[in-house]
Amino acid sequence: MKVIRTLLIVLALGCGSPGADAPSEAESSERLDFWETGDFVAYKYLVDTRKLPPGTLVDPRTMGAPLRKEVTLVSYLPSTLAETAGLVPGAVIGLLASPEADVRPDTLLVNGSLRNLIQELAAADRPPGLLAAAKRQGDGYVAVIDARAIDPMGEVPSADVLGVYRVKEGVVVGYDPNEHYALLTEAGLFRLTPSLRLALKERVLAESSDDRR
Repeated sequence: MKVIRTLLIVLALGCGSPGADAPSEAESSERLDFWETGDFVAYKYLVDTRKLPPGTLVDPRTMGAPLRKEVTLVSYLPSTLAETAGLVPGAVIGLLASPEADVRPDTLLVNGSLRNLIQELAAADRPPGLLAAAKRQGDGYVAVIDARAIDPMGEVPSADVLGVYRVKEGVVVGYDPNEHYALLTEAGLFRLTPSLRLALKERVLAESSDDRR
């Protein structure tokens, strides 16, 4: 995918690295501000699918995995929030074959629902600087680059490009998602801009509220 890098809208901060062990409860309690800091971490949960109410969990069959009594979910929600908000589809990064498996690009079965949700939110997002960049661009594209990209001003892997805003006569007229964008790469988990993190937080909390009505 060829990208015209007129503006790199990358404002989010760091994430946990793939393959790291899940944090302890003490560490989890210190990271409840991840929505604001962008410090997303991969937490593993062994879930009994029979005890989950409908709509709480993305059906593993929709992600290409066989439906079992127990599944190992990977979520960015620490246990404190997972217990209260629930592991709703928008909070599930994907599945692992077993609780012992490391969280890596080659072991994680990605939840396509989360990736699609992020793209949906990106299409509606108008982060600071975008309108000014569109005016400077005139006609063309403004790329949205994941903050985990090692060199956002250089050659950016397609997996780190969320998509591009289409610009015509200085006005944003649409958004094209990148089908090759990855939630997890060797560089780490996805790193969203503050406005996208806020939109994701609002959607996840709304899903959680709907499931409990």
